[in-house]
Amino acid sequence: MNDLDAVATAMSAPETLVRAIGSGSRQGATPRFRKVELRPVRIKNDVRLQITRHDEHRPTVSNVDFPATDELSELLAEPYRHWLVETVDATLQLRFTKRGKTQLHTAPASRTQRLEHDRVAPHLIAADDTLFGVLGASAAKRRQVDAFLRAVEGATRDLAETATVVDLGCGNAYLTFAMHRHLVQSGYESRTIGVDVREDQRDRNTRLAGQLGWSDDMRFVAGSIADVELPSADIVLALHA
Repeated sequence: MNDLDAVATAMSAPETLVRAIGSGSRQGATPRFRKVELRPVRIKNDVRLQITRHDEHRPTVSNVDFPATDELSELLAEPYRHWLVETVDATLQLRFTKRGKTQLHTAPASRTQRLEHDRVAPHLIAADDTLFGVLGASAAKRRQVDAFLRAVEGATRDLAETATVVDLGCGNAYLTFAMHRHLVQSGYESRTIGVDVREDQRDRNTRLAGQLGWSDDMRFVAGSIADVELPSADIVLALHA
């Protein structure tokens, strides 16, 4: 089974799929829709696959029967750079390199399905995302994170394929982790650095990055903003500073 087949299999399983997102553009190609989101929904007595296609104006929604073979084949043929698929027991992240090769990363997870067919505006990071469980984020903190991400989302759309983010005075790093998560699920290869003067914060945040499986892409530095040596960055955060 190749990487695309693994993603298609995960997306076509109504018993285990939580959601899937296709985003970003591959080298030299642009998908018809800026982003697509998929999730299972219960309509009357049936579970169907809800597909939301986002363009520059308004999203369009369709509900199709599982396994939705034709629809999934069409979506996976679009030149999205990144696919994020979340199931009840795993997270799959499929990324296309500049040369068109696929890289699939799979990590264990624990989630529950939400099959309600409603029109509540989705959060940019789902409330049941593993991130919030590891951080111990309250509902109020999740709302704060979502408001922050929506405020900066427009500035992230024209980034290069690899983006470097630096958070100066990151503290407990809720926003640092959330920004990294949002960029990755939007199709970017994010390199994130958090800076805080307290060594205990560095140690805590480094440990949490390890729990999330992000140690290779995130690092935390103990030191003052004035003295720390950092690479050039695409995004600099300094909310707490």
